[in-house]
Amino acid sequence: MIKSLVFLTFFTSLVFAQTQVPDDGNAESSAIQSKIKELQDLKPDQFSQNVESLRALLDRYFDNKKKVCNGEYSTMVLGDVGELGKTADEGRKLSKDERKVCFREMKNLQVNYINAIYEARRKYVLWLQEKQLDELGKVRDEAIKRLQTNFARYLD
Repeated sequence: MIKSLVFLTFFTSLVFAQTQVPDDGNAESSAIQSKIKELQDLKPDQFSQNVESLRALLDRYFDNKKKVCNGEYSTMVLGDVGELGKTADEGRKLSKDERKVCFREMKNLQVNYINAIYEARRKYVLWLQEKQLDELGKVRDEAIKRLQTNFARYLD
């Protein structure tokens, strides 16, 4: 009796585990969301050092996410036999609704990424422009100062 109860409990947990949508994507998308936030908060003077590594990481994530949404990768593997007798190698394909949710999530993350990279670049360009204008002002002041010292000999 106890053995059958344990077996029944184990079997039902396997069945429910296979029908649940995996939560790995939510944790991973939260990590990516924090990377996007990090990109938004990037200081202009650190832009050139950090943007390429963040960009490469995010591009890799989006490529993998696209493959998951297209069903090229399995989203979950449990034991040797998956749902309805499929082997683990065949993996679990996403349903049509799950694919829509997957692509919608990927689209939203990419829109956030594009907006974040725009803001980071905008801040960087404005920072560069400000530095260049400061440098230009210093050059102008120095030129006027030299001009005044040169003409001071003739005008005194």
